[in-house]
Amino acid sequence: YTAHFHNDGNNANRNGIIISAGADDASGTTYYLVGHDGDGGAVGWIANASGTFALTDTSDVSLKDNIRNTEINGLTTVNSMKVRDFEWKKSGDTAIAGFVAQELNESFSPSVSANSEGLLGVSRERLVPVLVKAIQELSAKVTALENA
Repeated sequence: YTAHFHNDGNNANRNGIIISAGADDASGTTYYLVGHDGDGGAVGWIANASGTFALTDTSDVSLKDNIRNTEINGLTTVNSMKVRDFEWKKSGDTAIAGFVAQELNESFSPSVSANSEGLLGVSRERLVPVLVKAIQELSAKVTALENA
């Protein structure tokens, strides 16, 4: 790592980093953090675009080859996902409607990855295309029923 910031006062009010940039009225687009891979290619950014703060992955057609429709069955995949309530061991806080990475890995493994310590995490962003596909499949079923 190039930098490590640590602010441990063992209290939830111990905040991290503040980045101030852009127009005073938050107009336009301000890039707060831009990510590049090892040879300088853009991989994503965190920006404010006219009041919407967003994490964005690169997705430009110029960066892709062999573009085709997915073969994933969105409804089957979504229906196999286990949505769970649980308590975090460390804090005791209750999480409502979350995922357990090991379980989600069985339904849609691209959304699960491990950190350098081997702990598994979930990328909710990777789930969005699957959810969109499931909605498209449901929409097609509704249209077919309406036209029957």
